[in-house]
Amino acid sequence: MTESNEDVIGILAYGSLIEDPGEQINQLLIKRIDTVTPFRVEYARTSGTRGNAPTLIPFDLGAPVKAQILVLRSETSIQVASNILYQRETRKNKKNYSRPSDADITSNTVLIETLTNFENIKTVLYTKIGSNIPNLTANYLATNAIRSVRTPAGDIRRDGISYFISAKRNGIETILSSCYEKEILRLTSTLSLEEAYSHCMNQKKKDSIHEAGHIVLAKLFEDDFIIKSMTLNPQNYEKSIDISAWRAGTQISARVKPLTPINADKLVVIMWGGLCSQNICAIGVDKMNSKLIADLSFYWKQKMDQEGFGGDYEFSLPDLKTLAVLKGMTQDDFELAIIHFILTYQSRIEVWNIIEDLANHLLSKNDQYLSGNEIEQLFERTGFNDFLEKNKKSIISERY
Repeated sequence: MTESNEDVIGILAYGSLIEDPGEQINQLLIKRIDTVTPFRVEYARTSGTRGNAPTLIPFDLGAPVKAQILVLRSETSIQVASNILYQRETRKNKKNYSRPSDADITSNTVLIETLTNFENIKTVLYTKIGSNIPNLTANYLATNAIRSVRTPAGDIRRDGISYFISAKRNGIETILSSCYEKEILRLTSTLSLEEAYSHCMNQKKKDSIHEAGHIVLAKLFEDDFIIKSMTLNPQNYEKSIDISAWRAGTQISARVKPLTPINADKLVVIMWGGLCSQNICAIGVDKMNSKLIADLSFYWKQKMDQEGFGGDYEFSLPDLKTLAVLKGMTQDDFELAIIHFILTYQSRIEVWNIIEDLANHLLSKNDQYLSGNEIEQLFERTGFNDFLEKNKKSIISERY
């Protein structure tokens, strides 16, 4: 197996390998041959290195798809070809391939299989791995592809939508491909996969700003609330919570329960922080002034982007109604006052800078999760704690 193979040897590419074979394979590549897989293929596995995006694997309930044979130099041995293919698929650059015993093979084992005399090539290698998707539907695929864009994989086009775009570009069409594409477009309200990718990338930044908007208000009221975490992946939270419709989440807890009316008011303000921060981001903090803040506060239902605010609003609504009555205000006036307070606070350059720092730090994390300790360290490192120590009392006095 380690001897030089004088006959032509190739690697069968039927997914990302077509456009991105990797440096080692490229160095040995002499030509490509268009073909069709002799086995069925489907988007039947999510990949951790792609933000849990759906990827193509051999799958009995799939369909043969267009592929390419990457023909390697004739002196390339089967062992060398197996090694570089295994390293490319597992992203383990120094690990050589040795086929495991049957007893050690699981659905997560990457296997190198062999085709003999395929397309007049004596030995053609390809990878095989099991499915890890128990309920394979277009909606499941689309949801995971969209979520993968929101991970760091999206920044380098290693996400599910980019993977799907590449497969389509190479004529790969599975049984689920058409429904998969339609579901991505439906869920993102877009007309093309590239537009869907751009939408998800923009949404990722918007959601991180939204969550940071909650956090800076929780920090303002840290005497009453504890910041536990923020994330763009709510699956980091308890499995018992229904997070099927979530894009992101912030966890805080009250220091004292039950809440006093003032603390209930502060919780409502925290819940509305995401709405305000995402709108400041869209408008530009440099454009925020007292006149614009007053205008946005009064006409917030007409002029502010409320996407992602529905859950926050529903959560705060019972307290909001009760508090408005206690203060002798209409609900509309009470909401106006909340937004005016938040916009004024978040538009301060020191506060806006920490919102952006939190958002960027969250986006840089592979798990898109910041613990309470990590958040506090960022507050300390950026000098935000010093800012609050000097200004918190006067800021809070504007509402309480």
